[in-house]
Amino acid sequence: MNLCSEPLDGSIHEILEDEDRESESWDMVLPELNMLPPLYQKAKTYHAGVHPSGLDVPFLRALRDSGAEVLSVEVYMYAEEVVPYSELQALVSAGHIFSPNEREAASLVGAGTPLELIGRLSKLGAEIVVLRRGPLGCIVHRSDTKETWDVPAFHTVFYEGRKENCDTTMTKLQKTGLEGMDVEAILDPTGCGNTFCGGFLAGWYKTRNLLTAALWGSISASIMLEYEGIPPPMVSQWTAAAQQRLNFLQPHARKIVFT
Repeated sequence: MNLCSEPLDGSIHEILEDEDRESESWDMVLPELNMLPPLYQKAKTYHAGVHPSGLDVPFLRALRDSGAEVLSVEVYMYAEEVVPYSELQALVSAGHIFSPNEREAASLVGAGTPLELIGRLSKLGAEIVVLRRGPLGCIVHRSDTKETWDVPAFHTVFYEGRKENCDTTMTKLQKTGLEGMDVEAILDPTGCGNTFCGGFLAGWYKTRNLLTAALWGSISASIMLEYEGIPPPMVSQWTAAAQQRLNFLQPHARKIVFT
């Protein structure tokens, strides 16, 4: 399990647990809420990366029942075997936000269009579905209101139709000043999924606005994409640049009528 939390002091922490899912001793190392430091047990929000088998559902329920306002859940790999319906339903509905990528979603609920995948996850009990689509961006959906947005990836939009484009060989380009922003080419996608989920979680917690949360997630991932490891400098110094990118990307978001 990969668990990120925001304690009461506002700081973000990540706890990594690496378990052998094939081991017969798995039951002995199932995470429990009381294993977390006391401050983390009172976190406002959590983001948890879990195995698609659903073995972590009891822990997710404990996190949600702890009083946390928002619990975000992603599966960190695609399902290699069919997950029984009851277990799948428990997994998808365990948090407030369920955020798989397309391959992971299809491995859980079967192949289909992005909206079909979202519809199936919604019927399984997901309150908010965030379908991550790599360079195509994301589609986000609220099950209660049916509000749905298609938000493209920042770099895909920024370089579209320009001589400069996203470098698929991962060789860093010089910074450009187009649109008044300093933007670098794609360098390393490692960690962008987690970064997106963290940005979406923070955006949803702060604003309860689906589109704003999706934009926060997309912009967070766009910054991570330009660096190996954690982008320098401190996060607080990215505020102005992130707002510029958000202002640029927002007009490209498209609202979808979900039926």
